[in-house]
Amino acid sequence: MKYLMVYETGDVSPELLRATYPAHRARIDEFAARGEIVASGPIVDADGRPSGLAYGVFHTRQAAEEFARSDPFVTSGAVAKWRVDNWNEVLLPPPA
Repeated sequence: MKYLMVYETGDVSPELLRATYPAHRARIDEFAARGEIVASGPIVDADGRPSGLAYGVFHTRQAAEEFARSDPFVTSGAVAKWRVDNWNEVLLPPPA
């Protein structure tokens, strides 16, 4: 099982996102170095515009919640809502 951290940015200024991104990225790098995050990033449309949603995939619920609680995107108000969902991932064998 993996854990999906779901962020909703809501109506946030691009300036706030740009200002807090370096600290947010440092947090991603920290969790990657600890081996606790699998992947993360925003959901974008076909033209690359952000949808207002972003996901992070973690090995444990504890890591996902720890990340979100003190992530600069959350503490600055750039993220309006967040949650952690259980994800029972299914890995399929490669096609023959």
